[in-house]
Amino acid sequence: MSDHCVLKFTCQFCIEHHKNKDKLKLDKGDYNGLRTLSDINWDNFLLAPDITVDEMWHKFKSVMFQKVQHVSLMLKKFQPFTAQLRTLIHKKHRL
Repeated sequence: MSDHCVLKFTCQFCIEHHKNKDKLKLDKGDYNGLRTLSDINWDNFLLAPDITVDEMWHKFKSVMFQKVQHVSLMLKKFQPFTAQLRTLIHKKHRL
């Protein structure tokens, strides 16, 4: 007789599939260009008579995101590891 036990169970659950979005390649961005594009009078841009803090944040975030997209390269397939690192991981898993 074996000292191993086997458990068998059934689990029912739903999984939502999410499509990966394109990622920004931030290490290749033109940050001097971003500084130039971001040369905005933020006081005049954000201040308005009837604007809330949340609306200010939304305006700031949308402008900055557009500018970051303008100066950064888009990746169609996000790969967080370099080819050399993927090779080393593959070798490790084969041990």
